[in-house]
Amino acid sequence: RLPTAGRAVRVTVEDSGPGIPPEVLPRLFEPFFTTKQPGEGTGLGLSVSYGILKEHHGSIFAENRNEGGARFEFELPLDPAAAADSETKSPIAARRD
Repeated sequence: RLPTAGRAVRVTVEDSGPGIPPEVLPRLFEPFFTTKQPGEGTGLGLSVSYGILKEHHGSIFAENRNEGGARFEFELPLDPAAAADSETKSPIAARRD
């Protein structure tokens, strides 16, 4: 999809699983936060993804779908240089639902 008048690309990924527990959603993009057992994960995957997208003037967010499952969306500007120039006026803020 090309939302925002063709200035960015938005990718949406959805599943039909159990969703993300409400108490986890606010912490999802924190470094080293994990719901896995000790030794099974570092808790860096989504934090690194957030950092990469932010570095490229993009955004990422996650939410639970009304019909069940989770939805992740990320957005990247088609012209990162233009996004950097306009960022002082209207930044593409990372949304963490």
